[in-house]
Amino acid sequence: MESIPALFRNTSDKERVIVVYTPAIPVENHIITFFRTNGYRVYKRSEVLGEISSHTDTLAIAGTHGKTTVSTMTAHILKQSHVDCSAFLGGISKNYNTNLLLGEGQYTVLEADEFDRSFHRLSR
Repeated sequence: MESIPALFRNTSDKERVIVVYTPAIPVENHIITFFRTNGYRVYKRSEVLGEISSHTDTLAIAGTHGKTTVSTMTAHILKQSHVDCSAFLGGISKNYNTNLLLGEGQYTVLEADEFDRSFHRLSR
């Protein structure tokens, strides 16, 4: 289990850990299997985004191509304005060097992924 950082291998701390995965992770993946077998809280990314979207005004970017680019640009515009936002991006933004932007605004920017209909979990 060297592929799992030591911080997360300590099963006595599992109540402090939430594991979030995407459908890109195969069901038989040894890492996700470790977390499930050891009783960690494991959630699909769309479940987590659905919960977040139920508490903020959501700007969901959909489409076949360009979701990451458009969501990053949308988040950047809001971050640079007086509006602000939080954002969950599908890739690492070069100007922020992260895929997670936390803000004080009422808006959350995220990608409405059509794969396996996960966008149906989004609330508002």
